[in-house]
Amino acid sequence: METFLREMTLQLRARGCHHVAVFSGQPSPTAVRYFEEIGLPFDVVPDILIDGWPSLKAIDGILRRHRPEILHFSFITLLGPTPWLARLRGVKRVFFTDQTSRLSLEVQKTPTWKRALARLLQIPVTGIMCVSGINRRMGVERGVFPSNRTFVLYNGSELPPLDRFDEMRTSFRQRFNIPADALVVAALCWMIPEKGIGDLIDAAPIVLRRVPNAHFLIGGIGPAWEEFKAQARRLGLDGHITFTGLIENPLQDGVFPACDILTQPSRWQEAFGWVISEAMGFERAVVATEVGGIPEVVDHGVTGLLCPHSKPEALAETLITILVNPERREQMGKAGRQRAKAKFELSSKVAELIGYYHLPPAARVPSAAAQPVPE
Repeated sequence: METFLREMTLQLRARGCHHVAVFSGQPSPTAVRYFEEIGLPFDVVPDILIDGWPSLKAIDGILRRHRPEILHFSFITLLGPTPWLARLRGVKRVFFTDQTSRLSLEVQKTPTWKRALARLLQIPVTGIMCVSGINRRMGVERGVFPSNRTFVLYNGSELPPLDRFDEMRTSFRQRFNIPADALVVAALCWMIPEKGIGDLIDAAPIVLRRVPNAHFLIGGIGPAWEEFKAQARRLGLDGHITFTGLIENPLQDGVFPACDILTQPSRWQEAFGWVISEAMGFERAVVATEVGGIPEVVDHGVTGLLCPHSKPEALAETLITILVNPERREQMGKAGRQRAKAKFELSSKVAELIGYYHLPPAARVPSAAAQPVPE
């Protein structure tokens, strides 16, 4: 998210705009330094994610302080009176990005009265950006999103230079005591059951029987972190698995060069799969489950392989297929970087987003654009 905000700030500044980021929690010290370096002002409003009056009051405070002409919500609910409040406070255009991952792809038609209410509440909304085609389809078919104002806009990822690849790979492995000759399978996510880390841990013994030098790297924190570590101990994976905890800056810390395969074994319907596009930028082959928007990111058989969700045996066999074939792994990695450049490159995605703002020429640009996002 930090790289997105930086690119957004720089492109808006080039148009003469002033960009303010609003978070629901205090950004990390690393993020704060990052924002200070690019001169991005930010606000912290803890109540912004609380339903009802506290959220409305918090957003009203944002509007009064910054007086934006464009307001763009991400990682926050759309439904509610907020868009109407924004228009009453002088906001000219209101946007919303749908990043929602769902438990099921089953489309349950929203009751008529709820659809009518949603249409009423969304009258002031200029546009809804969905980060995958599947999210757009579900929102429209449920009757929640207006089809004529709902668009697909994939998340963007920074395409990294590869000149320090070997150095970053060695440094990261040494930092976490991962053998230099190990074939590393990495998973980076919020530690919750829906992310499928439990399935990956169950798959690990199957993989190790065929690929003894395989090593599993689990990056992230969350409520199920201790549960996953206990599961790994029960399966006797000590020495074959590393839990890194939070990796604040995956693009700079070396985790992608350190791995040989990036896996995202999600059980639920991922909205997109941001970590996948980041890994492809580092020429990493991908193994992921065929859920949500992931098939729109991974070109099956070209940049990686897809498998059914919640099936550790299938996940293991898919991982083994690539682990034992270094030539195919390299081909998939190179194809992945090309795909990341063509479809998910950060600056082009930000430029595409700004295009929806319909900004006037530089001499008459809006004075502020506020983008509420949580930490």
